[in-house]
Parts: sequence; structure tokens; C-alpha cells
Amino acid sequence: MRHSVTPGILCHVYVYLYLTLLGLSLGGVDARQTLASRAIIRPIHMPGFNVSVFDDTTGAPIPQVPASDGGGLIGGMVFSAPNLLWAISAAVIGVPLGVAGVRLWRITTALGGGLTLAFAMWVALVNAISESGLASSQSMSDMLILVITGAAFLGGLIAGALRLVVLPAMAATCALGGSSIAVRGVILRPGLLVPPGQNRRLGVLNILIVLVGALSGALGVIFKQRESMIFSTSCIGSFLFALAADLLVNGQDGMSRGLRFLFDMNDNHIADLVGGGYNPPLSSQIMVASSLGLACVPCISCLFVQIVYNKT
Repeated sequence: MRHSVTPGILCHVYVYLYLTLLGLSLGGVDARQTLASRAIIRPIHMPGFNVSVFDDTTGAPIPQVPASDGGGLIGGMVFSAPNLLWAISAAVIGVPLGVAGVRLWRITTALGGGLTLAFAMWVALVNAISESGLASSQSMSDMLILVITGAAFLGGLIAGALRLVVLPAMAATCALGGSSIAVRGVILRPGLLVPPGQNRRLGVLNILIVLVGALSGALGVIFKQRESMIFSTSCIGSFLFALAADLLVNGQDGMSRGLRFLFDMNDNHIADLVGGGYNPPLSSQIMVASSLGLACVPCISCLFVQIVYNKT
């Protein structure tokens, strides 16, 4: 049975979203602080940080710790064990997913389900962890974040491989693909696409941009199922490949810092995030921008193979 691949409205939606985010990232956005702050941030140095944070109601100091994402010690550590494990995992998952596309559909839905659940678990851990961490030391806490996130990935991997949840897994994969474009558009610019401000309350606007990307991807399953899966797996694969390369080059100072700056709303991490800011190295910005273009390569290749197949 032959299937024709024709450009539809979904393709235009993806193109406009892609170009809009890329253009805004390269331009300037002047976002002012207009929301009430949830904490009082004062330019008073405290051990390890440039600012101090106090509760906006009681005035009591809020304990502050480095905003770790489970990637190892903060401060540019490239070859810490957690950092290397994250990099290897991202490459091992991302490259096959980006190359395979929909040709290995059961593996694709399994990986998509695993990545979706792992991402949700990682965000939950980063935002819920207290100042004492998950263990007595920073390194052990990072390893536990990695292990718990890995367990969530395995659970989603097994669920995504079941025929009963194929459609939800496909929708999750496409949502992840759409959000991966939005995330790169947001973290490409130093300080994020919409600077969250000192109180970080404007950071919700960046989250909304990511949600729009995720929704656009999920809706793609309804209109163009096969094309959406090809596009989404290409986007996810290129994102993970760029993340793996960036972790090996820049450690916790590149994309990793951007992801923390975007998704981390933990009150115990405000001093680190506000005081340190987000200023990615040029090499990290190049990797993020290049991965946006790289996402099109597997996508175009799969569509070209499909067109050739239809003509035979």
C-alpha cells in the first residue's frame, strides 16, 4: 500500500514555530519585573553565593544550596561520574532515536515513553529536593537523582513498548519533540528568551513557550501521524546528541545550566540561579543552534526514502 507525503498545515506550523523561536532567541527581549516576588533577594554575600534570600512573609533566611541537576559537582566539572553517565546516556538514546525514526516503531515509542517519564521525574526532583539534598553529600545526591531518573526511564520504556499504549506513547514522543525545539529556542539566548528577572517570576513565560511547543507536537499525531513522528524523533535525537556533546565540553556550565535556569523553580536554588545567572559559553550556543539545523537532516532523509519507496 502506498502513502503519499504531501506538505500540510502541520508542516507550516512547525516551520513558523521553528523560525519564530530562532529569531527571537537571536534578538533582544526586554522583560521587566511586574510580578510580586515570592522571596526577598538582597545583594548580601553569603558563603558560596553573591546574594542572600529571605522569605517574603516572615523575613527568615531561606537556606541556599547549588542548583544541581544530578550532573555532578557544580563549577565546570566535566569528568565527574554523574556528568559522564548523563552524556553517555544521552548519546546512546539520542543517536538511535534520531536515525531510526519510525522504521523501528516499537523501539521508537518505547524510547519516547521512557524519555517523557524520565524528563517529568527529573523536573519533579529538581524542584522538590530540599536544601539537604537526597543524601549527605552533593555527589551522592547527584547519583541518586540520576538513578531515580533512570528508573523512571526504564518504567516508561517498558510501558511504551506495549501495544496497548502505543498511541499515548506516540503523542508523548511528539510532544517531547515539539518541546525540544522550544527549549533550544529559549536557552539559546543568554539569560533565556524571556529574562526571568531577579524574582524569577517571569520565568513562567518561558515555560509557557515550551508548553506551546509540546502541544503543537502532540496535536501533530492527529493530523499527520507518520510525518509528526519522523520530525519529532529527529528533534529529540538532535537535542540529546547536542546535550551529550555539550556535557563533555562544558560540563555543568552549558546546556545543563540552561535547563536548570529554565525549569528549576526551587526556592533553595534562587541564590545560585540569580547570583550566577545563565551565560552559556559560545561553544554551547553553537551546539544548540547547530542541533536545530541537524534536526532537519534525519527528517529530510526519512521523507526522501519514503518518497522513493512510493515511486517504486
